[in-house]
Amino acid sequence: EPADLVEQAKEYLIDTRHTIRLHDLVAQELRRVLLLTSDDGFAVQGTQWSIDEFARRLREYEEITYDLRGVSSCLAYWGAPEHLPILRSIMARLTDRLEPQNGLLIWQSLRWYPVMLLVYSAGISALSSGRYDNLAAILLTQAGSSRYAETRVELALAIGRPMLEITREDAFKQLPGHEKQY
Repeated sequence: EPADLVEQAKEYLIDTRHTIRLHDLVAQELRRVLLLTSDDGFAVQGTQWSIDEFARRLREYEEITYDLRGVSSCLAYWGAPEHLPILRSIMARLTDRLEPQNGLLIWQSLRWYPVMLLVYSAGISALSSGRYDNLAAILLTQAGSSRYAETRVELALAIGRPMLEITREDAFKQLPGHEKQY
């Protein structure tokens, strides 16, 4: 159950003696998310643009990352300096497989959506607890290369381009009820 994973992470965060257990918990969930967000369910080729397909992908990405967002938010809010490598590994691992591919640009860009969700939720958590060291760890994590950069760059820069591509297409504005949101 979703709450169980978050509760388990909170238990491990209480005492840094449980850092290895926390790492293993996060690694297991991260493997699950990577498997479920693979190109099998989110192909960039062969699927035409439609608002229904866009909405489906958003919903699925949000559902798949729900638990990992909860755990990442806990790490960002309560994490000690000893937990920073775990927080960084979440962000870095999610970008490792986002290398450039042929296909529809909107689908290529949307592959970054799970990363955007985690950066947003963990970033807000770090800010709300005044943990600017955790926020810096999130934003400055080295991200995998993308179609926009041949080398690794800070995550804050890496997610900007895909988000810009999605915004240029006015994709979010095409969702029912979001037409006038900017």
